[in-house]
Amino acid sequence: RAMDIQTLRLRFIEYQPQPVNCLAFCDIGNGSRLAVSRADSSIEIWATANGENYYKDLFIPGRSDVSIEALVWSRNRLFSAGLTGCIHEWSLDLRCPTTTLDSCAGPVWCMCANSDQSMLAAGCEEGQVRLLEILSDGLCHVRGLDKQEGRILSLAWHPSGEFIITGGADGTIRKYDVTCGRSILRITLERYGSQSTLVWSVKCLSDGTIVSADSCGKVNFWNGVHGTLSRSFHSHKADTLAIAVSAKEDAVYVSGIDPKILRLQKLEEEKSWVVAGDVCFHTHDVRCLAVSKSGVLVSGGIDTNIMMCPTASFARDSRTEYPPFANSASRFIVAPGGNVLMYQAPTELKLWQVSSNELESLSSAGGLGAALPTSVMEIKAKGPLHIMSSAISSDASFVALCNVQEMWLYKVDVLGHVPRAEVVWKSRIACYKMQFTPDSRELVLATIGTKGILVLSLIDVGLNSEPSQLDLAQQKKGKGDMVFTDIEISPTGEFMAAVTSKKRMYLYSLKSRCLISKVPHLDVQPVVFCFDPLGTSLFLFSGENRELFKYSFADEHLSSMGITALKSRYKGRKKLMLPNQIIVLSAMESLFAVYDNDCLVIIRGSSGYDGGDIAAGKKRKLQQCLRYQLMFDYQVLLFVALFSQNRLITVERPIEAILKGLPPTFARNRYGT
Repeated sequence: RAMDIQTLRLRFIEYQPQPVNCLAFCDIGNGSRLAVSRADSSIEIWATANGENYYKDLFIPGRSDVSIEALVWSRNRLFSAGLTGCIHEWSLDLRCPTTTLDSCAGPVWCMCANSDQSMLAAGCEEGQVRLLEILSDGLCHVRGLDKQEGRILSLAWHPSGEFIITGGADGTIRKYDVTCGRSILRITLERYGSQSTLVWSVKCLSDGTIVSADSCGKVNFWNGVHGTLSRSFHSHKADTLAIAVSAKEDAVYVSGIDPKILRLQKLEEEKSWVVAGDVCFHTHDVRCLAVSKSGVLVSGGIDTNIMMCPTASFARDSRTEYPPFANSASRFIVAPGGNVLMYQAPTELKLWQVSSNELESLSSAGGLGAALPTSVMEIKAKGPLHIMSSAISSDASFVALCNVQEMWLYKVDVLGHVPRAEVVWKSRIACYKMQFTPDSRELVLATIGTKGILVLSLIDVGLNSEPSQLDLAQQKKGKGDMVFTDIEISPTGEFMAAVTSKKRMYLYSLKSRCLISKVPHLDVQPVVFCFDPLGTSLFLFSGENRELFKYSFADEHLSSMGITALKSRYKGRKKLMLPNQIIVLSAMESLFAVYDNDCLVIIRGSSGYDGGDIAAGKKRKLQQCLRYQLMFDYQVLLFVALFSQNRLITVERPIEAILKGLPPTFARNRYGT
């Protein structure tokens, strides 16, 4: 008999995903990495090892005073530029820039690397292209090309590296000789009215052909030697914003303000270009496109979604949607002891209290809670940096938050007549993740850098005292320089699992302060993982093959939970399942849940089967079939947690509310209007 679970559904939290500004691919062997920048200047790194299923590998929080207009990979190094006029090289481990160089020509609107990835070209507000050499330890200015009138909106290198093509706000396309720095060709686009045509994107093919996209909604193919127009397509009803070229240069993809993505195919015999099809993956402006060497087209824009489609099946609408809600569960934390829910916004923490009367009214409401929790506190972060990580103790007496530079620990009182928060400790420590122990006596930190894992004691902490620190990473000899990016503490507070940047997982004992075991290595990154309530096993959900694993502490055995049927069920969906969290509902009944942004999966099974040895690579044979139930009754599902025994809390965000926070779509005349 299934256990009765009452659900409190909350839909009032104003979670607003951000539009996509830039996309950039980095191909590594059979896999690739995709860098995504959003309107709040945050950066996401999506990765895959098989070229198919992507998962969010890491996240770099943004700043309130910065915008990112260009992203470029060079030899597995990530560079960005924006309207502050600075060019940054990012450390993906430290989550912050390691090199910052002024462009010396104002805000940067576009940036591109040459074919051998040894130099960067940046198009600036003052109408100049700045050339920078990529050194082993940073960037170095080489020189600037001749200035032109107006800002440079787009640029591209010729594959030979001898020429640079620019598109400007003055309605011109220029071809520069990199050796002498002078313009050797100028193409002036037609203008309509008094305003110049804006050249939003340019590409240069190996045969010298120049492809341009402009504010007239056109895609033009130009002869790169004489500057004559070879072919023109009126592809969009408004501005054409982005161009992407396939690796073989036999297909060009174009997007714009209207949500259509157009494919232009090259006819080798006739040496001409024709329209080969179009699709509408998005609802709003498609601001950026990118194509990987393995043949995957990715698009992003105002509607905040990332769409991927194999170029071989472009016209068959075989897209995969990656919504912006991956890892949204990390922004929400429940403090069961105080009936408190905390939400981590980019620049502040918001705390709500769920009264006991609301929890008791769940039974009379048929398991659906309609009353709103009470807002008790807001803690704003200091400075322009967005919050990296946060935590609240189980009794709601401590709150911690940090950005990529420093951390604050607050002593809070949310149950008193007047809620208050007092800073009791701050440090220059930054963390990938922080978590309080269940007894609220210690705070465990997965620090950024090589400090490893720190355990801060909260007993008698005050303004004039510092918590004691103990580095658990040093307990493994010779591995003190490991970078831990994620941690999870067992419900009993006895064990802690930690994942390194090398995708290895270790199991520690918090009581004895020592390493217990190393989880057998998975070829794929565990996206989410959790302990069972008894603290005897660990559940892991992999990022690439979308498979659920179980690790038993007693026999140190890692086995597959056999969710093959579940994967095939999700295979036909346009949205590929990327779980936010694993929740163990009942250890006695082997009942647990996995969810993504629009589906909650309840899985029931026992541990009475042999999953096989993953490390030895043996064939896994299931001795029983797990039963599962898929529930699509939810809107955008951001967070699910077991608030108390048999009581579940869900945080949802209606899609209508998200669309209201976005700019309007392109206005089109409808039949009959």
